[in-house]
Amino acid sequence: MLFRRLVMNAVVVGFIAGFVLSIVQILTVNPIIVAAESFEQAEPAGVVTGQHEQTPATGGHHHSADAWAPKDGIERLLSTLVANVMAGIGFAALVLALMSQLQIQGIATVSVPKGLAWGIAGFLAFFLAPGIGMPPEIPGAVSAPIASRQLWWVLVVVGVSIGLLVLAYAPVKWKAFGLLSIAAPYLVSIPHYDGPMFTHPDPDAVNALTGLHQQFFMVSGMSNFVFWLVLGTASAWVLNRWVLAGLHTPTNSTQRPL
Repeated sequence: MLFRRLVMNAVVVGFIAGFVLSIVQILTVNPIIVAAESFEQAEPAGVVTGQHEQTPATGGHHHSADAWAPKDGIERLLSTLVANVMAGIGFAALVLALMSQLQIQGIATVSVPKGLAWGIAGFLAFFLAPGIGMPPEIPGAVSAPIASRQLWWVLVVVGVSIGLLVLAYAPVKWKAFGLLSIAAPYLVSIPHYDGPMFTHPDPDAVNALTGLHQQFFMVSGMSNFVFWLVLGTASAWVLNRWVLAGLHTPTNSTQRPL
């Protein structure tokens, strides 16, 4: 019963959050991507650039010279919407599972205002923390191999997520471990390409791409922040109204504030 409720509500919350993210990206992120793509050209051998698939979790792009890319127009818009909704459903399922277990075990009571805190924590773990080491990139940017980038991204997300949960809910004696978990990913080598970010031969184009890259980080951060706020608050709302409705949850006088 609980699993069924979790899945059904994750679909609803994920669709809402993914739809909102798509609207924000269409208005703010996509114009920058299109502008950057206008500068793309054939790159020298060995340089990792190419088609860019936007990922909702980071606002960045995966690079692959042979990757399929949607055509401009309705195909690109639908591709963005589907990807964001699917990611939203996955994140919503994870958040609802964590929220429900914390409340069922009597560790915490999650209200709608506290859902905002969950949303902020999700933004920190899945966008800001990885973005500090590997900012999201626009089309035409040269980057390190995707495998090493993905590995470090996973390391950061897991470390920061565990650290935030420990800081919020674990006993005081474990707080130091939470801080160490957050800091640990930055103690290893962060994948970077040793060379110029843009290889376009026209200096004016490089200047334009550099400016677009700076804008891209800001608007990607804004869109992901909105996404996580919607997902966190919506998850907290459905948690008590639908997911745990009618289920007995223990009252624990030692519940943490979040």
